[in-house]
Amino acid sequence: MGIGRLENILKEFEDNLKSFEKSDDQFSQTYDLAIRLIKEYLKESSGSPTEINYLEFEQLIRKAFAISILTEELAVWKKFRKCRDDMARRGFSPDVELRNGFLHELRYLSSQITERKKYLE
Repeated sequence: MGIGRLENILKEFEDNLKSFEKSDDQFSQTYDLAIRLIKEYLKESSGSPTEINYLEFEQLIRKAFAISILTEELAVWKKFRKCRDDMARRGFSPDVELRNGFLHELRYLSSQITERKKYLE
């Protein structure tokens, strides 16, 4: 069941990413799906998936960066998270640099998970 769940989240993430590439309206949803995708991949690839459920945001991002499924460290992901929160509260839109960095990170994450999930099957 686990790898199927990972594939479902990956598909949903990639579909959402296509929408986000066209409109900032999908920023929050795409961010949330990215976090779910990271968490699910770490659960599938780790020796102790239950432990992954208890990781805080900071630990999750550090772990993902450590295994190179992310190119950006925690400080940048905190900016992405703040942007998501600001958009939810105030209708704030990301600046071009943040948006482009986020898109780059999402595409990299997608390619890494797609490539690596082959070894989990």
